[in-house]
Amino acid sequence: MTNYDYTFKIMMLGDASVGKTSLTIRYIKGFFMEDLKLTIGVDFYSKTTEFNEKNVKLQIWDFD
Repeated sequence: MTNYDYTFKIMMLGDASVGKTSLTIRYIKGFFMEDLKLTIGVDFYSKTTEFNEKNVKLQIWDFD
């Protein structure tokens, strides 16, 4: 099991069809996806990274 120095919960909020999911997937996967389905309710993404020699876990909640 991996230990994290920090865990952050990030909420992506905003009007419909403005690019919240596109921005999230771009950060998580490193590329833009052309055809995305409309988010119904909420989608959840997770990414681990290192910042200032600390292990950081990001929990990203993408709301419609």
